[in-house]
Amino acid sequence: MNIGVLGAGVIGVSTAYALARLGHEVTVIDKADQVAMGASHANGAQLSYAYIDPFAGPATRRKIPAYLLGLDPGIHLSPSLKPSYLNWGIQFLCECSPRKATDNLKKRSELAIKSREAIEIFESELPKNALKRSSVGKLVLAADQQELEAMRNASQVKARLGLTTKILSRFECLEHEPALEGWKEGFVGATYNDGDTSLDPITYCEALQYAGTQKFGVAYKFGETILAMEWINGATAQVITDKTNYEFEKIIVCLGAESQNVLKNIGTPRPILPMQGYSLTLPVKQPALKTSITDPKSKIVFTRIEGGIRIAGFMDANISEAKAQKRALELKDRAEKLWPDIADYSADPHFWTNYRPMTPSGLPMIGESVVENIYLNLGHGSLGYTFAAGSAMTIAEIIGHTKKND
Repeated sequence: MNIGVLGAGVIGVSTAYALARLGHEVTVIDKADQVAMGASHANGAQLSYAYIDPFAGPATRRKIPAYLLGLDPGIHLSPSLKPSYLNWGIQFLCECSPRKATDNLKKRSELAIKSREAIEIFESELPKNALKRSSVGKLVLAADQQELEAMRNASQVKARLGLTTKILSRFECLEHEPALEGWKEGFVGATYNDGDTSLDPITYCEALQYAGTQKFGVAYKFGETILAMEWINGATAQVITDKTNYEFEKIIVCLGAESQNVLKNIGTPRPILPMQGYSLTLPVKQPALKTSITDPKSKIVFTRIEGGIRIAGFMDANISEAKAQKRALELKDRAEKLWPDIADYSADPHFWTNYRPMTPSGLPMIGESVVENIYLNLGHGSLGYTFAAGSAMTIAEIIGHTKKND
């Protein structure tokens, strides 16, 4: 089957590979000049299969005033009267009930487990060490005993869903990751999952791109801005770019926060809120660092990558470009206060910022849209990288096994 994949980030590249390995003829279209140039480019580089709690929940609902007033260091939400913004907010509040949060956690856990299995399959089909994936594990720090107890309760729930985490004391954290001796804010313990891994997103995308093109003939069309989609007849659709037109039997939209620009042209807008995130990449000063670290209070992650350390975090919505620049600097300042000895903060920080496509429930949209033969794989929020492989396998299964020349 001739399939067009729109977008060459972690979702689009994964989707193209998953489809091609089943025998489909796949073409990927992206406005950038190479893979992983959007939100994927310099993300947190963590595959966090156990840290998948939905943002929508009772605790978040109580903090919304602080988010709106800029009182929370990790999340800034600027008010807006735009109908799309208000509608998203109303739907989000509906997802914050305990019942909804529990249901969403279950579904996210299922996708996390599938993603963990899927990336193992992908990796087994690639040349040895092509991904350079590091099984470093992940520590999520608890600032106080109340937070640690909440983590313990959540850990028990996740265990019933198939996700195993350990609760570690402060002493056990330091024993596992001695570099935390330099952590300047108090913490009493953490959750730990040894199944979480780190992987540079560009390395991941380039490896799947290469394997897809060499083994399965996936075609990548870069430097083409997607303008519209049009139906030619009941069997094929046309993707119109600023360079040329393409005909496909099926189209899969994997454009993240930019998906709305394409979907509105065919009358299928989706409740997606672009949530801005930031990252910086610095030379590491603690070569022995072996564990990815997350500070939930500050919404910051620290990940060792080849040649340095990736620091990423924050979630902002509807803020100005000037404020976004300020927030990037705040991320650097906050990270330096938390862990001054982990990186060379005087070096060029290689800032990156982009938008995570957030749905109200925190669940991605995977499947056929209201328009026949147009499929969606989008809305993964801050877990796009973690969910990429499993989401790709899911959409490939939905479309089914159709061999070339059948």
